[in-house]
Amino acid sequence: MAALVVVALVLAWPLLGSSARRRALAGGVALVLLVGLTRMWLGVHYLSDVVGGWSFGLAWTLGTALLFGALPGGRAALR
Repeated sequence: MAALVVVALVLAWPLLGSSARRRALAGGVALVLLVGLTRMWLGVHYLSDVVGGWSFGLAWTLGTALLFGALPGGRAALR
């Protein structure tokens, strides 16, 4: 789930305006946090599992952003 959110955000990022970027980022972060917290609430995962997943997701996000040049000043940045 989080990987799909990341890929969608990275690919759409250069096409979005600044307010749309803030809304998309806030929505993505909220979705990822809610999924992690509900997994613990349902008793499916422990805190360490969720934190590990979030850490892996952050690494995946940065790697995808680097691959597509979507970081500020990268080749996909709007000028």
